[in-house]
Amino acid sequence: MKNKLTFKCLFLFLVCAFQLKAQQKEWIGQVWDEKLNEPLIGVTVRVEGDNVGTITDFDGKFSIKADVNQTLIISYIGYTTLNVRLSADADLSRITMKEDTRLLDEVIVVGYGVQKKVSSVGSIAAAKGEDLLKTGNVTSVSEALQGMMPGVVSIMSDSKPGADEANLIIRGKASWRSSSPLILVDGIERDMNDIDPNEIESLSVLKDASATAVYGVKGANGVVLVTTKRGVKQKPKISFSANFGFKQPLSQPEYADYVTSMRMWNEAARNDLQYAKLIPQSTISAWENAFATGNVGPYNTYFPNIDWWNEMVSEVGYQQQYNINISGGTEFMRYFSSVGYLNDGDIFRTQRNDLYDPTFRYQRYNWRSNFDFQLTRSTLLSLNLSGRKGYRSQTGYRLNDNNEDDNSYGQPQFFKSLYIAPRNLFPITWEDGTYGVTSSASLGDNPRLLFDRGQRIYKYYQNFIDTNLDQDLSFITEGLRINGKFSYNVSTRTRDDLMRYGTTNPNVDSGPFGEKLYIGFYRRFDYSQPLENGGYAMVDERRWVDNEFQGERPKANYDNMLDGGFEKRLYYEFALNYDRTFGNHYVAMLALVNRNEIEGLAGGSASSLKFKENQEDWVTRVVYNWKEKYLLEFNGAYSGSQKFARGKRFQFFPSYSLGWRISEEPFVKKITGKMFDNIKIRYSSGKVGYHQSATAYTYQQLYDNVGGNVGFGENERTNYGPLYVEGKAANPNATWETGYKQNLGLDLMMFNKLTATLDMYTEKREGIIMTVATPAWFGIREPDGNIGETKSRGLEAEIGWNDRINKDWSYWVKANYAINENRIVYRNDAANLPQYLKLAGKPIGVINKLQVNGYYESLDDIYNYVTATNVSTQSNLVPGDFMYLDYDANGVIDQTWDKIPMQYNNYPQNTYGGMLGFRYKSFQVNAMFYGVINVYKDVDGLFLWDLSEGNAQNYFANPDVIHRWTRENPAHAKKPALHSDYRGYSMSGGTTYSFQNASYFRLKNLELSYDLKNSSLTEIGINTVQLYVNANNVFTITKFNSQVDPEANSSGLYPLVRRYNIGTRITF
Repeated sequence: MKNKLTFKCLFLFLVCAFQLKAQQKEWIGQVWDEKLNEPLIGVTVRVEGDNVGTITDFDGKFSIKADVNQTLIISYIGYTTLNVRLSADADLSRITMKEDTRLLDEVIVVGYGVQKKVSSVGSIAAAKGEDLLKTGNVTSVSEALQGMMPGVVSIMSDSKPGADEANLIIRGKASWRSSSPLILVDGIERDMNDIDPNEIESLSVLKDASATAVYGVKGANGVVLVTTKRGVKQKPKISFSANFGFKQPLSQPEYADYVTSMRMWNEAARNDLQYAKLIPQSTISAWENAFATGNVGPYNTYFPNIDWWNEMVSEVGYQQQYNINISGGTEFMRYFSSVGYLNDGDIFRTQRNDLYDPTFRYQRYNWRSNFDFQLTRSTLLSLNLSGRKGYRSQTGYRLNDNNEDDNSYGQPQFFKSLYIAPRNLFPITWEDGTYGVTSSASLGDNPRLLFDRGQRIYKYYQNFIDTNLDQDLSFITEGLRINGKFSYNVSTRTRDDLMRYGTTNPNVDSGPFGEKLYIGFYRRFDYSQPLENGGYAMVDERRWVDNEFQGERPKANYDNMLDGGFEKRLYYEFALNYDRTFGNHYVAMLALVNRNEIEGLAGGSASSLKFKENQEDWVTRVVYNWKEKYLLEFNGAYSGSQKFARGKRFQFFPSYSLGWRISEEPFVKKITGKMFDNIKIRYSSGKVGYHQSATAYTYQQLYDNVGGNVGFGENERTNYGPLYVEGKAANPNATWETGYKQNLGLDLMMFNKLTATLDMYTEKREGIIMTVATPAWFGIREPDGNIGETKSRGLEAEIGWNDRINKDWSYWVKANYAINENRIVYRNDAANLPQYLKLAGKPIGVINKLQVNGYYESLDDIYNYVTATNVSTQSNLVPGDFMYLDYDANGVIDQTWDKIPMQYNNYPQNTYGGMLGFRYKSFQVNAMFYGVINVYKDVDGLFLWDLSEGNAQNYFANPDVIHRWTRENPAHAKKPALHSDYRGYSMSGGTTYSFQNASYFRLKNLELSYDLKNSSLTEIGINTVQLYVNANNVFTITKFNSQVDPEANSSGLYPLVRRYNIGTRITF
């Protein structure tokens, strides 16, 4: 009986399956472009809820098997997706697709919500996550923004793996304290630079008061909102991306040949009457012969010739990046999950050894899972789980403090050694394998040793948990809902030290960089005493550290907490939203309260906890429009910070804005027809604040620990300490900076192809915190006060065109330009200071320089012109030194009174950028350019001056040393006469000669991609395959010194790099 029942069930199942299979049929159709009236090639056609799919052929035709009443999803880039239901009599012979004309329906993320772009009255720039992926696979989001938006300046200083984030400035500098914007990821304050770009859905930059007022005391410098991807109701979609890249430095040093350098040194020594320092002619002749016969090289005992840059810098470094994510959902749950890995390698020729790996490298692991649970028809619960773990490795050069400050003592000295290390004093290693060093074994002697002193590993961990509950209250009144958010964030930063030349012996002098803890030899030869074997007589030999030293034992320390290396944040938010349309009237309102609680280690300590910091905001927004024609918006935040005294902790920051969509007026439509899709004028005015630059508890009198002790007693003396002294005077009225902003903007859209935006803005910043000048009899250190004032103004413009010519060709162009100007209104200038030296009326960060006024042509010029600083300096001048303008006309060149303000500054205030590209069938090209205008910087002295290390017998000069001033060629001189000792007057910074034009144009990104479209791929579940090659920092045009990139301009940092990548993006 049981077997019969089983057989019947199996038979019934087979019959049903056969019947279901029999219902499937082959559907044949053709897809057309409605506007061009021609077939579309490569359109994706798939069955909803199934993995079955195909693409149209060259005639726009397709064939697919599906059941009756199933739905076909037909999609193509640039066109509106179609859903076609397969009824029994469905006609697929001509399916027409329309171009996607939803630009007017585009929404943008704003503070605590979203708005339709067409009706928004704030000044907001936005970018899509897919745009960030086309920026040459840079490793930080801030660098990816360079040139993408008007008014958003991204400044790179170095490319050290794991520490290459850019400095962001929005609409220029309005304060000399800080210009850092507020960064929020999914509404929570977080660093955006370590987010995997594959996780980003969109990025919005809020600029004016209308957009930023809701952030109260944190929004004055602009706000960046990063929104991550979420799932949608669909079958699981898997995306995989991988790229492998190469990178190389953007610039490299150049040198005059060694014989020329020695001759230049002798000329410099003669100018300074230092005849004892002259290099013998026998030495110069010997080297000249060695170069002529090829008897030179990095390991040559007698004629070492080392190009340290080529020895220590690889032709290319390597980079890898991978990401896999899955998204989809049902009626109940939607999800997006992503895992990413980045390995950013080194450009230096470092080598792993048995103890450690001194390579500069950054490895990052990212994870994210965003879930949305539709608990009921009106209740949505969202859960975000994300984080990253990073390992930043570098060679073990000295670090003065327990932090990661690139400018602290240690890093600049390390990288400068690549430029100043002796090139001709010793070989890399002697014939016996020992290292070559100078007679003093000082810092930078042998870069090969600098890269072999150890390894430091910085370890980062961040974990974020966000929950959000959204409840629709339409049963009370339509459009009403409440929202609650809770977020927990924790982060740690630690460091491991593995040092080859570590020592715990207090009697051992290791030197500032451990350079006296390795064994090296210095040898000097007399080139006037050649030997029969082809060598030269040795006249000096020294073993470092001494003849007995055998080296120190290695040491290691693990998991050392960095200063401020632990932080925990709790964030709470409760919001009431109302959003409803009454006929032609649209009304939206927001009432929100949030609280941020921050705990962790104090900023300058790895062991002391800071006081718990609380921040609180009460936010409101009211939006009204009539027919999306007349637009009104009010934003406000009652915002507070406990940094200040009671009664000074809260303040209300309101903003008002209005807009008029002229294009919606009947008379305009009658005149222009369908020419204009949108013409909108908008204006905003409001007050915003900034408290990050304020020091906590300035309202209280604090006492500073100055160390030391005091002793009591005579015969049995006892010391008590440490000693404390009164710190800065308290200021009970201290509060935050306040900015008053106005913005007038115009948005334009024509033919659904042309878009343009123009913004003009002003800001007045008051209450900038600075030291208050007090009389000498005040008694204690001056207090901080809110007395500084500035003003700024600017203009931003962006224009774009996006067009499809036919089914094969489409192209797009976008360009932007921004100019910003700022002035200091008040900075507590001394009353009797000359007007040209007062900061009031000058740009923020104004730079003063001595004005070069030509060269001294003779001794008569030297002694008949004004006095050069003092009589001692005057006596050391020679013809060919710089003459400076005696601006105050007192007869003396003075470093204070004769320096005059420069017209331009060292940070960008005029920028331009743009993107352009085209698509032909499956090929696509994208390019981005960026440039800055009227930026001036001091050229790094190593690339400007010559023979800086000559007194250590390290003779190197720059190639342009031949253009120095000489008596034979005074009219064509490009730099002053040479000096061996008295270099400080002409061969130094602080003059208009060293302050040079650093404007540049850069092809920032270039990408070529190809989309593989094949029906066989679709049949195996692969929807799209894209192959691409791209490059970042492709080329630069500038008048700045060619040995250094104009954006970074420092020999003390990891060089900026150019990247080349090849990769793929696949969706299943």
